[in-house]
Amino acid sequence: MIKVFVLLLCIPLGVFLLMLYQKPNVQQENLLNPLPQNKPFLSVTPNPIQETEVHTIDGTMKVLMEKRTTKENAQIYTFLVSDISGKNKRTLFTKTASVSSTMILSPNSWSPDGKYLFIRENNKDSFTIFVFKASGNAFLEGQQYIDVVPLFTKRKTTDRVSDVTGWDAPGLLHVKTVLDSNVKGPSYWFDISSQVFLQLAS
Repeated sequence: MIKVFVLLLCIPLGVFLLMLYQKPNVQQENLLNPLPQNKPFLSVTPNPIQETEVHTIDGTMKVLMEKRTTKENAQIYTFLVSDISGKNKRTLFTKTASVSSTMILSPNSWSPDGKYLFIRENNKDSFTIFVFKASGNAFLEGQQYIDVVPLFTKRKTTDRVSDVTGWDAPGLLHVKTVLDSNVKGPSYWFDISSQVFLQLAS
């Protein structure tokens, strides 16, 4: 009878010891397999960069226009100047434009001597001509660029700028005009160094 009683006591004790022995080490398992942590969700939208480049006449320098489009459909333009190989790259200008605006690099953006270049921005009812020093240095009074059209408008004449076609000589930008009646007006040279408009004979 006593043997049976002892046997009955040993069976539960053995089961308890077996369960205790086989109980996993929770701390060790957590170290080996840590619980996943909440990480911020990052949404990446593919946004290819559109590139346009124009070289100087002698082929030693280039200006590169990079265009990015945001989710709000704004256009971010970055203009960089470098050696033709892409070395010594520096940012010349950055501008965020609306959907209705487009920035353009003309094939003859560079002045013949490679000292200046101009960038055009087309808006819905107007356009802007930015003239820069290729070196990135400022003009007089710390101007980053020369905004050509407002300078012409300040002259208060009956003609207005209709187009800027390019360079006729180092430092001389060719400006076309129309009269108030939309009849073709005289042409001008815009002298970069003096920022003066010189009317041409024809």
